[in-house]
Amino acid sequence: LMLGAVSLVARSRASGSARRAGIIALLLVAVASFVASVLFTDASPAQAYFATFTRAWEFALGGLVALALQRRISSSPALGNLLATGGLIAIAMSVALYGPTTPFPGVAAVLPAAGTAAVIAAGTLSTRTAWSPLFGLRPVQWVGDASYSLYLWHWPLIVVAPFVLSREMTGPVRVGVLILALVLAGLTRRWLERPAQSARWWRTSTRRAVLGMIGGMAIVALGAAALLMGYSVRAAADSPTAPVAEGPCVGPNALMPANNCADPFGRAESVDIGARNEYFYTPPECGEFLKEMTYGDKATTHLCDFSRGAENPPNVWLIGDSHAQQWQGPIFDIARERGWKLTISFMGGCPTADVAFVGFRSAWGEADRERCRTWNRDLAQTIIADAPDLVITSMAARHDLVDDGSRRSTEEQFTEGLQRDWRSWTDAGSRILVIGDPPFNGEVRSPDCVVLNVSDPLACARPRSQAQPADPLTLAVAQLDDPAVTAFDPTPYFCDTDTCYAVVGGVPVYYDADHLNLVYARMLRPMLEAALPVLSR
Repeated sequence: LMLGAVSLVARSRASGSARRAGIIALLLVAVASFVASVLFTDASPAQAYFATFTRAWEFALGGLVALALQRRISSSPALGNLLATGGLIAIAMSVALYGPTTPFPGVAAVLPAAGTAAVIAAGTLSTRTAWSPLFGLRPVQWVGDASYSLYLWHWPLIVVAPFVLSREMTGPVRVGVLILALVLAGLTRRWLERPAQSARWWRTSTRRAVLGMIGGMAIVALGAAALLMGYSVRAAADSPTAPVAEGPCVGPNALMPANNCADPFGRAESVDIGARNEYFYTPPECGEFLKEMTYGDKATTHLCDFSRGAENPPNVWLIGDSHAQQWQGPIFDIARERGWKLTISFMGGCPTADVAFVGFRSAWGEADRERCRTWNRDLAQTIIADAPDLVITSMAARHDLVDDGSRRSTEEQFTEGLQRDWRSWTDAGSRILVIGDPPFNGEVRSPDCVVLNVSDPLACARPRSQAQPADPLTLAVAQLDDPAVTAFDPTPYFCDTDTCYAVVGGVPVYYDADHLNLVYARMLRPMLEAALPVLSR
């Protein structure tokens, strides 16, 4: 529709300018969409992958290739070979280099998209290239003909297969899904796509073709609107602040031997993960990010005022990486009831300890390491200056890499760095509560294990020795032996003496591969509250 409108306007103003106007319009769309893709992928890659406005630049790139080559350029075998070879190399590189952790689409999408555009352009510029014998093979031609049907089939099959088979996507399963997608693509290409393309009803009338297109778009738009309305209704009932279920055998209570629950690790009431499970939910009381402790485009800190205007309310900080953020749900509940002024400060993958940080899970680039270290030291000094009543801290210390060049063990370096910060805060008058890290999830089981084993969640249980190795946080508290620094070890609410579980008391424990389900974390509020030190105010 946009291109049609641009073409009509261009023809009405200057004869022959429709192609040029189309190119300009597509360039504008491509630039705007690509900028949005880069920014949105950095903030939320999963959503950016499916959003239309972050992928529109790829469609625009295809349109630009079509319009740029609309006027036949004289055959150029050398240029055709160069484009085809370069394009295939770019596509092969994206296959070889990209993995599950590659932020996509964003900048990473340029390589496969540009490579594909180059291969298409090569076929237009030259009737024959060095790759023509390969491209001319009947199986290759067939895949090209059925590519759109294959594109439509492959994703739903990938999503549905693990649930139908109740197993993970292993190599043989992936091959089976590919074969099934090819078969279904061939059938729909033969019996649906081709007949629809050649139907006389719209081939013989431009007006009917346009009206049919508009009608199809209207049907899709109405369906999307209905889904959006349904989602809005569900979201209202799926609030992160909705009351959580209670009972002696619900959630972590089921692990308490005194409750004598008949089936503490049975089937979950629901395995649907929605808004009410998002550990990163931040309530209105937290307002916008503070300008302080903002590093480039990375804001880290909120002031959440639950004091209701009370004079001299308790001053509390919650700090750490996303493994501290996953505890903010129950802490918000406590803060709201107790009228705290709560400051939260998080930086993903960055420890709150005076250590020579190298990276999280793997070595980081120099800029990211320095940003982490700068935030770390700024945070430590800000807490000393603010002297809050209580500092609550947690982090995924078992994944942090530190190296001060002394060749001491990571545990020793971490213990010393943690204790150095803690002493400086207690010297300023603060109490400290250290929350130990929960058991591993994605490291010891598939993140989809609970969903794939709905009727048998015990299939996701793992030995405690494997799922909950020693935690530098609780070890550092024990070695410090300072009454102003206490620890909350959550292990008994995830594991018994031998085993750690992914479903407890009918509730999934985890939100994703690395973080707690907000509902389960909020159910731990009484246990966490009991571990809080008594504040003087």
